[in-house]
Amino acid sequence: GMSSVAFVEKGIKTYMVEADSDNVEILKRMWDNNSKIKIIDKAISNKNGEIEFYLSPGISSVVSSLYEVDANGNNTDRKKVIVQSITPNKFIEEYVDESSIDLMKIDIEGAEYDFFESITDENIRKVKRFIIEYHNNDDYKVMNIIAKLTKNNFKFKLSKWSPSCSDYIIENKMGVIYAERII
Repeated sequence: GMSSVAFVEKGIKTYMVEADSDNVEILKRMWDNNSKIKIIDKAISNKNGEIEFYLSPGISSVVSSLYEVDANGNNTDRKKVIVQSITPNKFIEEYVDESSIDLMKIDIEGAEYDFFESITDENIRKVKRFIIEYHNNDDYKVMNIIAKLTKNNFKFKLSKWSPSCSDYIIENKMGVIYAERII
């Protein structure tokens, strides 16, 4: 998405994984002629193959996701489509050309829990840093991500999604995790 622009402008090899076909077309128009960018028109989930994906209309397509209810709690006018999906392991093993990943930004609208549940310890250790947006943090689900990061020798910082969020970040519905592997 747009957060990749800063990396692309600095000539950094960038992988963009996007399931929304409208967004894929925009990315291809912007970056298709850039050899440093690899656009992968799939979803990332805990399974390889076809999955249901819910599109939000208009500008809210940024909250399209694997779930009928989006990260803002809205399910109005969401359209269900079938898309191809890959697991984090398949992404790292078959799509990433490098042996290690400097930074992986994860903004997958609630599927981040499945991402960290399904990624192997071997593959998570190939990533040096993460920026993880977490959504729908019911029952402190974000603790599962933190446990996986801790088990794999990452230090991390949690950040509020917005100034109006609680100072007790772990109970917020949304937030950001900045993580760096300790070598």
